[in-house]
Amino acid sequence: MAVPKKRLSKAKGRTRIARWKEKGKKTAKRAMSLAKSAFNKDSSFIFNLKKLKLEEKKKKRVEEQKLQEEKQDIKSLDKEVDTNNDLNNNDAK
Repeated sequence: MAVPKKRLSKAKGRTRIARWKEKGKKTAKRAMSLAKSAFNKDSSFIFNLKKLKLEEKKKKRVEEQKLQEEKQDIKSLDKEVDTNNDLNNNDAK
């Protein structure tokens, strides 16, 4: 376990704590500002949950279509390989 070599002065400790608290206050202030602007009537910031769900469904559909196309491509390649093998077998006879 890490152990400090020398004792830390009270002033340094207090300044670090004060800086840490100021960061929290600054973040809270930004969050409140964003929340206030979101609830403003003239705001262009609107989070539409329905739109988000629709976009997710569209992404899933596109992924499913890609998978189906890949499966069809694999099937067509398999058929081509089978026909080529049949032709080669017939030529060998």
